[in-house]
Amino acid sequence: MNIEEAIGLQMKEWGFSVEKIPESDVKGEKRPDFKVTCAGEIFLIEVKSREDDKNEVIEKKKTLEQGEIYGQHKPLVRKNTVSGIIRDACDQLINYGNQNFFRIVWLCAIGDVKDAQFEQFKAALYGKTQMFDLDGDSYHRPCYFYRDSDFFRYRNVLDAAIVSTLSQVELCFNPLSPKDTELQNSIFTAIFKDSICDPIKAEAEGYAYIVDSDVDRKDESAVMRYLREKYNAPKLQKIDLGWHSGSILL
Repeated sequence: MNIEEAIGLQMKEWGFSVEKIPESDVKGEKRPDFKVTCAGEIFLIEVKSREDDKNEVIEKKKTLEQGEIYGQHKPLVRKNTVSGIIRDACDQLINYGNQNFFRIVWLCAIGDVKDAQFEQFKAALYGKTQMFDLDGDSYHRPCYFYRDSDFFRYRNVLDAAIVSTLSQVELCFNPLSPKDTELQNSIFTAIFKDSICDPIKAEAEGYAYIVDSDVDRKDESAVMRYLREKYNAPKLQKIDLGWHSGSILL
């Protein structure tokens, strides 16, 4: 069973009516994978998966067979390769069905670096980084829309994303979508319970920062100036986190 089939089966187990959308006979026409019906609401879902880089897999195997430690580092920031996956999904979602349908991309990370890929998906969707207030407590918090983001770029196409590995799943709301409130109140959302990323709620509860301004995201000093003024936090600092691992053959 491939990833697409497994996800279709999972949605059926959740109680949804799941229809596999056939490939188009029209050359160049793209369609999403599934049409899902829940309590009279219709969701179009395009599944995309990301596996380990093939060159890294070969390098890792060679290093381990030589009896050496193989180390990996992955920056948990927006990557062009990840944004390209999301762009392709939006191309398949945009022209199918009518405007009353909800449109969602399901992004599944597979392989040894799945945890890093999981966070990179979210970083691309939200233009996300981390913030630390030197005058505050000792915790860093996520900052949404700090950078260019795919949720902003495709705000009129992408209503949400489901980000997963083979063992975890999270529904990520797009607060910039015109259908955000409607989606949040749907039975579809209730399935995910606490496995939800909601930047607006997190900010209201003091657990996140949001750059809700048209400030140029490429002007980092301007973005930081906006955040420090918005939150009255003159010592707010950005921290880009990374994922690290080490492997040895036993």
